[in-house]
Order: sequence, then structure tokens, then C-alpha cells
Amino acid sequence: MRSYKIDQGSGSISPVGNGSPVPTDQGPSAIAASPDGLSLFVANAVSNDITVYTVAQDGSLTLAPGPPTQAGIAPMAFAVDSKYNLLFVANFGSDSITVFSITPGLLTLKGSFPIQQNQTHPMPNSQGPVALAISPAGFTCTDIRTLVPVPQNCFVLYAANQTAGTVTAYDYFVDSSGSFQVGATNLSGTFVPGAAPPGSPYPAGTFPSALAFARCAGAGANPAVPCQSGGANGLFVANADSNDLTVFSACIQLPTCGSGESSPDGSLKQIGSSVPTGGTIPSAILVDPGADLLYVVNAGSNQISTFSYTESLDTLTLGPVILAPATSVFSGGAVTPLFSNNANPRSWLVIWGNSNASGAQTLSVYGTGAGGGLTPATAPTFSGQAAAIAIR
Repeated sequence: MRSYKIDQGSGSISPVGNGSPVPTDQGPSAIAASPDGLSLFVANAVSNDITVYTVAQDGSLTLAPGPPTQAGIAPMAFAVDSKYNLLFVANFGSDSITVFSITPGLLTLKGSFPIQQNQTHPMPNSQGPVALAISPAGFTCTDIRTLVPVPQNCFVLYAANQTAGTVTAYDYFVDSSGSFQVGATNLSGTFVPGAAPPGSPYPAGTFPSALAFARCAGAGANPAVPCQSGGANGLFVANADSNDLTVFSACIQLPTCGSGESSPDGSLKQIGSSVPTGGTIPSAILVDPGADLLYVVNAGSNQISTFSYTESLDTLTLGPVILAPATSVFSGGAVTPLFSNNANPRSWLVIWGNSNASGAQTLSVYGTGAGGGLTPATAPTFSGQAAAIAIR
């Protein structure tokens, strides 16, 4: 693990401290930061655990006391809930999702549940969850486990399941006693523990690899760039083998749900046909926080494809395609929050590469621009084998 500081004005990256690495466990595969930014978590797919770090003000990392936290088999992806302060872990090998509560430098197990299977045509092989996403905004659901119904704040967790080629949905909340509940919300808004949202699992393309919500999904407006358009319920799925994007409308807010719901239920409906990514083996989707744009990292063709999208999400338009520099290989990336530079809001894409001609690892940095144009900035090379990146 290494920490870097990003200059928001120039996009340049410099190591924190002396740049020395902090050890992880075996086979690091994903990184996530806690909502308060005081803790960092690394999933280790070979040792089946999670390494926990505390984060200093300057971004330097210290390994938390005690052994790594046990996960399921082959943890591959994280999602962080800032409302309930939860960490969700997708376990590729055990077809499960593990849930932890977060306190500074510590994870506490809250529960675990299996990936849903298609009950009409159950698959004998594994589901293979590899990516997670949480609805950007919650909705009211009614908890009837007690004599007096209690309104709860429900959210939806989505999992992309690579082997099964599906996306599954899970409604959840944490009650006043701290108990984690997972299930589904019915048409009348009643929460049903252990149930699945209507239609889940939902077919995606072949080998789905990444999930991302549209910028304005859940009415999550950015004050600098108001959300007057741009996919209020849009969920994008990158499919690594069919080299395309599946676009869903997620029932996470009314009145855009279309099945007579009196409350959102998290169900998905595909919008149109899948859209080619313009490259091969898409491995990451990066959503521009300041415009209705998304960037798809195509690891197979070593490029970034830019797409603009409409409010209804029925049209994704391929824009500029950025090829990796000759000495680097694109594998994945992350995007910084929006900031203002001379009254022009922008963000930075940080793309990591597996290798280059000299055997070193690379970080490539691009500033976002109008129409999806990307401007390269200086970035370092470093030793070691990169596997994931997170921006705090």
C-alpha cells in the first residue's frame, strides 16, 4: 500500500512521506475508505481477509492493531454506506456478501448473506460477485416486525455477479437497536426480511465487471453543478466479455418507478440495448461528478472511452477515446471529487497500470473537460504490482 497526494490545481501526484509501502496481506484486490476518512480497508483475495489501516491527516497509513479481519472466500469488492457507517464485502469464492460496521481502525461483523440465485432457472455453478454499488439516497420503508409498525430508512445494495452474468438487489436498513436487516420492500412499502426485490437477479451482459450510478442518481445534486438532468435513477454495468454497457433504471425514488409502487423497492429495468464500450475488456466505470459523462477503462484495448448520456438514459454517445501512453497499461482507476479551478469545476481521473516497458508501475492522471475531453498531467512511476486504487 502506498499513499499519494493530488494537487487539485495541476493534477500532479507526489508520495506521502518517503513513499515507503505499508504491508497488506496476500492478494490485495480492492480498497475503500471509511466515510470519515480516518480508516482504510484492503480486501485480500488470497488470504480471505481485510487489512485495516488508520489514516493520518497527511494521508500516511498505519496498520491497525491486531490480525486482519476475516472475510468470506476471495473478497473482491467493497461498498461503503455513509448513512449507517457500514462496509459491504463481495466474496467471489463463497458467493456471499459480508457486512461490517465501521469505527476508526476497526471492523465489527454485522451479518452475512448469500448472493441470490435465479429460482426459475437455478444455476449449478457459482455466482461470482465482483462489484458492488449502493443507492445514493434512501427511502422510507415500513418495518412490521413489531406490533407497532416502524418507519425505517431503506437503501439498496447492488452486486454484479461475473459468473452468473447478473446484477442482484438487496434492500436493507439498520434499526434503532443496531440490528442489520436485509430483504425487500413490497408494492405498499412494507419491508419483507429475507425477500428479494421484484425480478432480482437481473440479466446483464457477459462477465459483468463494474457498477456505477449516474451522477444525479438519487437526486444527489452537487451545488456547483445542479442536477437538472442526467439519469435520476441510472445504473451502469460494464461487461468484460461482451465488451459493452448495460444500462438500468433503478427504482430508488418516486415517481420514476413504473410498476405501481407506492414506495421505491430497488428493482431494476433495463433501458434499451447494451452499448458497445468502444474497446475490449472494460474493467472500470468512472462517473464525472460535474457533467453527464462517464469514462470506461478498457483494460484489453488499453484505452479510456468517454460517453455522454441523456436524462432518460436511452442514448449513450461515444465521445473521445484516450489511448494509454506507450509505456503504460490501463487497468482501472478512480475519480476525484469535484473542485473549482478559476470558477470552472473539474475533477481528475487517476488511472493505474499493471506494467510498463521498464517493469515499473504507473499512475496516469487526466483532468476532465467539456464534452469528455481529458487533459494529461504528470504522474509518478513506482515499484510493486498495483491491484486497486481509492481516492479520499
